[in-house]
Amino acid sequence: MNNFHKINASAVLKIPIIENHDQMIKLSGFFSEKNTDQYLRGVVAAKLTKAQKLLPANISIKIIEGYRPLSKQIKLFNDYLIKLRKQNPQLTNKQLHDKASLFIAPPINNPPHSTGGAVDLTLINSDGKELEMGTDLNA
Repeated sequence: MNNFHKINASAVLKIPIIENHDQMIKLSGFFSEKNTDQYLRGVVAAKLTKAQKLLPANISIKIIEGYRPLSKQIKLFNDYLIKLRKQNPQLTNKQLHDKASLFIAPPINNPPHSTGGAVDLTLINSDGKELEMGTDLNA
């Protein structure tokens, strides 16, 4: 996993987000968190569908979240900053921002979730139990 980059890595932040006019589509055929409607760009949904077909029959993709409005991204980021500040009162604002940015894209950088081009997911077995993926989401 040496090539894994966190959302705040300079290599990730340098990738330009360019409107490609790909339609947002409602996902179907996937189990979603809290059975809410999830939306993604068509190319992302197509890749997820292909990935699902490559999985063993008893394993499924579970969508946690796809498209996220910028207002929700701002709230998510700010709430996480508050949590981190309570846990780490000795850290400066910049240190807290950097720490929060490890797992939640700062809203100022046109976060991928707010474009419909990112998806949080996990894998589940045929009983709906989440599989161990090595870490919790946003851990």
